Amino acid sequence: MRRSLARRSLETVLAIIIFLVAYILVASILEYFGIAYLVASRDAILSGLAWFFNGLFRDWIAQYYFVWILVFQLNTGPFMIGLNMVKRKNWRYRGTEIYLSALLFWALLLVWNFIYTFFALAWIAPEIIPTSVKLVLLAVYFPIGGSFGALFAECTFDVAVYLKDCRAARADYNSMTYEVKQTGRCTDIIIHTTNPNIKSAVTAAPMILAEQALYELNKKPLSNYIKSVLHILVIMITTHITGWVRSRALLFKILGVKIGYGCHISQWTKLDPMLPWLITFEEDSGTGIDALVLTHNLMTFDKFTFRFGPVHFMPHSRIGARAIVLPGVTIGEHSIVGAGSVVTKDVDPYTIVAGNPARPIRKLDPITLAPIKLDETASDQEAFTIDSADV
Repeated sequence: MRRSLARRSLETVLAIIIFLVAYILVASILEYFGIAYLVASRDAILSGLAWFFNGLFRDWIAQYYFVWILVFQLNTGPFMIGLNMVKRKNWRYRGTEIYLSALLFWALLLVWNFIYTFFALAWIAPEIIPTSVKLVLLAVYFPIGGSFGALFAECTFDVAVYLKDCRAARADYNSMTYEVKQTGRCTDIIIHTTNPNIKSAVTAAPMILAEQALYELNKKPLSNYIKSVLHILVIMITTHITGWVRSRALLFKILGVKIGYGCHISQWTKLDPMLPWLITFEEDSGTGIDALVLTHNLMTFDKFTFRFGPVHFMPHSRIGARAIVLPGVTIGEHSIVGAGSVVTKDVDPYTIVAGNPARPIRKLDPITLAPIKLDETASDQEAFTIDSADV
C-alpha cells in the first residue's frame, strides 16, 4: 500500500532521532575505551542540540507563539473551503476530506502546543523565574494542560481514523444513490449501491451520502460529524456537570432542542447528538435520571436505511428513569412512561405505559388525574405486536 506523506515524514524524523542517539552513544562508548575519533563530532552535535532547544524553549518563545497563532489562523482557510464544498453533492466527498484534514491539523497543533508550553515552563532560566515558582507553575499546569492535551489527542485519533476511512472509500461514493421514503412520522434515507464490498450504511461513504440527503432535505446539517462532536461535548458537560435544571435546559437549547416553560430534564439524560433539534419538550414535561431520547436509528432491518424522526413531549408528560424513546414518537399530554421502558409507538394522552415495548397499564382521569384500571380482557398479544417500523 502507498504510504501517506505524513507517515513517511514521521518515519524520517524518527529515523534521524534514532541515528543521532545511536551516534552519541557509540561515540561515548568509544571515548570510554580511549578512542576519541568521534568525540569532536559528538560534541558538535550536542552543542547544536543545546543551541536548538535553548532557542526553542527559552530564547524564541515569543516568536514561536506568534508563528503558532499565525499558522492556526491560516488553517481556517482550507477548513472553510471544505465546509463550503460539502454543500454540493459532487464536491461533498472532497470537501469532507479537506475540512477533516484541516481539523486534524488543528488538533495536532493544539496537542503540540500543550507539550511545548510544559517544556517551555521547565526550561526557563532560574534567574527569570525562581525554581520554587517554576515548580508551582508546573504542578498547576500539568493536570490542567495534561487533561486538555489528552482530550485533543483523542480528537486527533478520532479525526485521523475517520479521514483514513474516507480516503479508503472514496471510489465507493460515486457508485451510490439514495431515495427518501416516509414511514409514519419518520423519514428513511435508503442507500442503494452496486458495490458488493459495502456491507452496511455504517461506513464512511454511505454516511457522507446520508449527510448530503439530510442537507438537501432541510438545508441544515452541513457536516453531521462536526455537529455530532460538538453536541457530544455539550451533552457531556450538561448531563454530568451541570446541576441546576434551568441551566441544563439552557445548554440543551444551544443544541436546538425546543424546551418549554417549567420542563425538568434530569441528570444524565442523553439526547440524540446527531439530530437534537428534532426533540421538543412542551411546558412542564420532563425526563427521569439517565433517560435516552433518540431521533435517528441505523439499526433497522435494512442495513442501508438511515431513519430519523421527531420526538415530541406534550405538556405535562413524563418519562421515568432510564426510559428509552425511539424516533417518531409523541408522548401524549399528562402521560407517564414507567422507568426502564422502551417507547416504540405514540403514547395516548392521560395514559401510563411501561415495559419493553411500552404498553398501557393505566389510564388517568382527565379531571382528577387519578389512575383508572384498563379493561383486563384486552389481549396481551395485541399489546405486544410490533412491526418493522418500530425497530
